[in-house]
Amino acid sequence: MKQEVRPAAEEAARKFAVEVVTMTVYTPAEIEMAVNELGSQPGSGLILLPDTFTSLHYKMIVESAARNRLPGAYLFRDSGELASYRPDVVDQFRRATVYIDRILSGEKAGDLPGSSRPSSNSSSISRLRTRLA
Repeated sequence: MKQEVRPAAEEAARKFAVEVVTMTVYTPAEIEMAVNELGSQPGSGLILLPDTFTSLHYKMIVESAARNRLPGAYLFRDSGELASYRPDVVDQFRRATVYIDRILSGEKAGDLPGSSRPSSNSSSISRLRTRLA
């Protein structure tokens, strides 16, 4: 788990009386084994943090979680997830135009703030459908 996320995840876990389990994987085979292991534990869920590796294997991870009936929270919507949370891309483009305008107006790019966090995020929670037997 990314170091900057771990403290917040553990604090939230304490509030909900759940355990954070970090599974580090380096290959597609390790992904499958980790998701299968997590899926075999009752009450488990998957939160997929975005990075290059998970983006590259995103579809495989989501499909493996679905096969294991593992609820998940992912960066992208419409992947069969229970919930998603991500930066508002439209807001990011809107904010980028401010930087472009400032540069075209004569400010030096090096004088502009180097890093800016998204000012808004988009989240969604999928409706779950249950069937009574």
